[in-house]
Amino acid sequence: PAMDSINMVNAPVIARDRDIDVSIVNHERECEYQTLVRLTVKTEDHQLSVAGTLIGGDKPRIVDIGGVPMEASLGRQMIYTVNKDMPGIIGALGMAMANEGVNIANFILGRTKPGGNAVALLELDKEISEDVMGKIRSVPHVLEVTQLNFPSIEASD
Repeated sequence: PAMDSINMVNAPVIARDRDIDVSIVNHERECEYQTLVRLTVKTEDHQLSVAGTLIGGDKPRIVDIGGVPMEASLGRQMIYTVNKDMPGIIGALGMAMANEGVNIANFILGRTKPGGNAVALLELDKEISEDVMGKIRSVPHVLEVTQLNFPSIEASD
């Protein structure tokens, strides 16, 4: 659950209390990002890693999901999809939103390799219904769809 009272001082203690392993790695060499946070979640049948950074000191960006490089800002309402890298997916996702009157504020797509798997993050102007989620899941070659809600993020203009 989200906690408003977490800060740089108490975060390691709270993580330890919740059995979350935290590693801090510092590099002397030049790197692409000054700060990078990577979260890896392992379950019995799945593992997913997400990396993020701050651009300009205060603008959070997701820069990697499951080994797929990208640069995506965060919005209040988002959709995360995994699909086969095939022609027509972007159009099908766009039409699914358009048919429901949902505007896409931002659309970021990354892939592992041509013809491999692709990851899309769509920032939406409003939350979508489970019915719309079902329509997106039925799009050919869409493998996974998850709605993400970040209520503490300010709406973009």
